[in-house]
Amino acid sequence: MIIFLSLLGFISFTVFLKTWSGWFLLPTVLISFYLYQQHKKIILTLYAVMMVVFTASLFIQQQQPSKNPTQLIIIESRRTYAIGLSGLKRYHLKQDEQNYFAVGDVLKISSTIEPLNFLTYESTFDFKQYLHSKGVYHRLSIQSYSPIFVSPLRILEHQQSYLVQFPSSLQPYVSQLLFNYSEGESINSIYLIFVSGLGFSMMFDILKSFFKKFFPTWSYASFLFLFPYVLMHIHRFSIVRVFIFKGIDHLHITKPYVFSIKMTMIYLFLLFFPHVVYQTGFYLYILYQFFFKFLVQVIPRFPLYYKTIALWVYTSIVQHLFFHSITPLSIIIYLPLSYINSLLSLSLLTSYYLRFHHFFINTLLSMYKAMMEGVTFISFQISLPQWSLSFLLLLGTLVLLFMLGLHYQSKKTMKFSVISLVFIYAFHLAKIPEGWIEKSIHFINVGQGDATLIRQGRNNVLIDTGGQRNIDIATAVLIPYFRKIGVHQLDAVIITHGDFDHDGALPSLTANFRVKEVVRQRFTSFKIGSLHLFQWNHEYYEDENDNSLVLSWTLNQCSILLMGDASIEVEADVLTHLPNQKYDVLRIGHHGSLTSTSEVFLDSIQPNIAIISVSATNRYGHPHSTVMERLSTRGIETKRTDIDGTIVLKSCKI
Repeated sequence: MIIFLSLLGFISFTVFLKTWSGWFLLPTVLISFYLYQQHKKIILTLYAVMMVVFTASLFIQQQQPSKNPTQLIIIESRRTYAIGLSGLKRYHLKQDEQNYFAVGDVLKISSTIEPLNFLTYESTFDFKQYLHSKGVYHRLSIQSYSPIFVSPLRILEHQQSYLVQFPSSLQPYVSQLLFNYSEGESINSIYLIFVSGLGFSMMFDILKSFFKKFFPTWSYASFLFLFPYVLMHIHRFSIVRVFIFKGIDHLHITKPYVFSIKMTMIYLFLLFFPHVVYQTGFYLYILYQFFFKFLVQVIPRFPLYYKTIALWVYTSIVQHLFFHSITPLSIIIYLPLSYINSLLSLSLLTSYYLRFHHFFINTLLSMYKAMMEGVTFISFQISLPQWSLSFLLLLGTLVLLFMLGLHYQSKKTMKFSVISLVFIYAFHLAKIPEGWIEKSIHFINVGQGDATLIRQGRNNVLIDTGGQRNIDIATAVLIPYFRKIGVHQLDAVIITHGDFDHDGALPSLTANFRVKEVVRQRFTSFKIGSLHLFQWNHEYYEDENDNSLVLSWTLNQCSILLMGDASIEVEADVLTHLPNQKYDVLRIGHHGSLTSTSEVFLDSIQPNIAIISVSATNRYGHPHSTVMERLSTRGIETKRTDIDGTIVLKSCKI
């Protein structure tokens, strides 16, 4: 009955919110019921209340505020932004050195509410989605403010004054090791260690061993030493959780009750901070509980190699979730690196407290930097298509099922798990699931530019590559996306015309990815395998945009027309050549510029869906309000890459 009610709550939760975040809550509840049946009513009640609060919180946060807030309390402060709380609503605030808000500041403000609007690219960090995970859906533009209360915790000011003591080449390592913040350099191994809470837990254990040996009467010294560190990371669930759990362990409570108390603390924490379920540290903690705490109860004594396999499966799932690749050597690197990170973090923390900077610290950091570069050099990665969490858990379960069969000498269990694993891996490694069976078209979010991937059978054709001056679109956006969806080569790259936002990433793409053919010249018909494209712009114009290739393709009886940067004049000429006057999907010309998408053209084409590839912060004013009005008055469903991200069609329905 309890399991049934939990599943019912989970299904209701996912259906109502249209999200699968419930997967991360359900295992925790099931583990609790399995281990401590005597507390199931309390835990179920807390779970039910938490689900209601979480659902209500999401609903409230997403609603447009009825009036501008006049008072605000700062609940999170970072270098470039802060999060303020007014009533039950959370808001994003820009901040810099002149306008710096600290956690705990209470402000009287004059402001206007604006939608969140940030430049994003496919496969890169999505700051808007990150803010949504914190319950922030609106931004405040502050015209003026006056402090009601000034918080004494000006942590960012102290951090910056400490960082500038180090050479610029070492600052990213100091920043991420001590403050869990990196600028200009991604250090993935450190990120996963600390965001999971493992590094902080090791820091606790190292300090506890030190004080136990040299100062045995100072039982609370490690808590006092690390408390300021917790204040620096008060917004991180993993750090707060470890600190609370270590405190519970220190109280020497009877063992059967420890787990129930910890689970209750998590539920109570989620009641007040429900959006924690979206934080990376929460995901990692639930996976840890699933693979270790739960399985230890099923098999009381794991041999060492069982634990090694389980740890490798766990770290591989985590790596795949974040980076869409796995590092086979992770089992050798992860734990030693965790201890090294923890020791170095403690050294930096001591230096931070005492405000001294010594040549010895620089030497340690230089050695650490060299070690990290060496680890990166010897650690090869295997890129894999994007798999869902449920599929990854299925693979992990089959591996662990094999271990159970081995432990209990069940040949049937071992045979079933091995056959299942071989079949699933072969199926995915053959790239059969999506690319070989069904057609699809991907309007990739490359900011202000165009890049469209067409997949049919075994064939993959990219139309335009996008191009930005401040980012390598090929290596940062396109190639990671191709790997994520299982594309390992392009049969052709077709360039519609020579504008940089359409072909700027081509040199880097051909240098770093397998491209069989590049097509720039005009054609009437282009065919590779079963993939067949038609081109309808046969005139020549003075304007480069007007010389854009105008392409059409059929996706499962859904007709698609791609207009490049063609203007209204070209639209009129193209209408004279098109055999089919109606198209279901129209990728409108020139990113929604007023020079394209005339009323005559729309009335002739009569699309059901319009796609606009555009940047959220472009200086051209794309898409133009007049064009948007034309689409709206005709009832054409509009999708934009700046709002919807990468848009994937497998039929005429989005």
